[in-house]
Order: sequence, then C-alpha cells, then structure tokens
Amino acid sequence: DERHSTIMSVMEDRFYGRSDLMRTTDAKKEYFLESKDFDSIPCFVQKGFFGCGGSTYWFRKVDLEKAALQKHGEDALRKKRESREKRNEKKRQRSEEARQALKELQTNKKPAKIDGIEVCVIDNTEEDQAREKDTKEAKLLKKKLLNTSKRALKMYPNGHPMPIAFDIPNVSAGVFAALLDRAGDRELKTFEKKGAYIKHFDKAPSFFNSTRQKLCKPYPMDSVAVTMCDGISLTYKPSTKILTFKGHGEITHIPGDVW
Repeated sequence: DERHSTIMSVMEDRFYGRSDLMRTTDAKKEYFLESKDFDSIPCFVQKGFFGCGGSTYWFRKVDLEKAALQKHGEDALRKKRESREKRNEKKRQRSEEARQALKELQTNKKPAKIDGIEVCVIDNTEEDQAREKDTKEAKLLKKKLLNTSKRALKMYPNGHPMPIAFDIPNVSAGVFAALLDRAGDRELKTFEKKGAYIKHFDKAPSFFNSTRQKLCKPYPMDSVAVTMCDGISLTYKPSTKILTFKGHGEITHIPGDVW
C-alpha cells in the first residue's frame, strides 16, 4: 500500500487506544483537515484483512497539529476551535434541556401501556384524549413500519442484502413522540434536535417487541433468509412531518418456525 514516503511502518492492533495517535476520520474533524492534507503527514499503516475493509492510517497528534497550523495559521485555528466549542456547548445545553423535559414528563404521569406502547396518564381530560389518540395512531404506525421493513428485506442478484430505507409521510409530532414511548410530548421537548431533524437509534427486536427469528424474510429457493440486523434508525423532520426508517439485513439460515 503506497503512500509516498510518509509511511513510517506497517503496524497491527497495538495502536488502538493510544492517546498520541489518531485515525484519519477523527483527525479530519479534530484538526479541520481535508483528505489532500494527509499526503504530506507521516503515518503508520495498519493493513486490512480480507473481508474487513481497507487499511487504517494512524497519525501522531504532534504531526497533525503542525499540519493544522500550517494550513490555517495560529489565529484562524484558534477561532475554529473556539467556534466548535461554542457549538458543542449549545449541543450540551440542548441535551440537558431535553433530559430535564423527559424527567418532567415521566414525573407528571402515571405509567400505563396500551398494546405495548407507553401512555402518559395525567389528570386532564382533554390532554388524555389527545394522548390516547396519538398512542393509537402510533400503534398503527409501528405495525406499518414493521410490515414495510420486512417487505424491504430483499437481495441483490449477487446475493447481497439490500439496505432498508423508506419514508412515512404525514406523521404528526404527537404520534412520533408516542411511537418512542413519550406520549404527551407534542412539542418534542424531550428530544435532542440536530438541526431540522430528530434522530433516534434503536434495536429492531426491542423496538418491534419481537425476536430476530421473526424479523426475517425467507427465500426457500435459495435456502436462506434475509434477517433484519439489530441496528435501526428513525429520523423525523417536524417541519415536513416525514419519518425516515433505515436499517439493513444480513443473510441467515431460515428459522425453523418460519418454514
């Protein structure tokens, strides 16, 4: 693997966890560098094994700091870091506000569940009715997500599983909150927003209250099944009311109870 004369040596896993080294992806974010900037920075190379991706490049932080100073200059680099710290502080503030709102929501409710979806029970008839309506719609939405995601468990002609990605339009904020066991939070105060979006990561079996054996689509002709992997994501955009579901599958044997 050639990388001009900057390759210092080919190393193994021994550098994981070392505080004086950093990988390319992290170095780009930390030192505000671009791919072309790394051509002149000395590095160690960890060769990738078959089926495990390409090589990993490790850089010494002292070399990265020099490259960042050379690229941006001392004043500009300091301003970039100050701006990043301000952004991070705002993120921490939003996270704390969401945590406090969730704590308040949980404090002011009597826990109850309808068909596996948590409901907030507060002594307010009008709010109770709205909350119950959101919860019922969330139940139907979860079934729709399950059925649509299972239909999306497909394979390419080469046998590789296709990614799962689809949109559900017209999802109200109240229904989205109820879908994630936060019924009553129609203003989405308990969620940490990232720009215009709210992102939630979950595990498919727990989200669908099912087992991996049932989250699959059998292909008897090929004697295999495409099974949904644990990791799924839900991305919601309140301004458009669009909910995006993403996941992926893997090739497995056909479970006995699916035949």
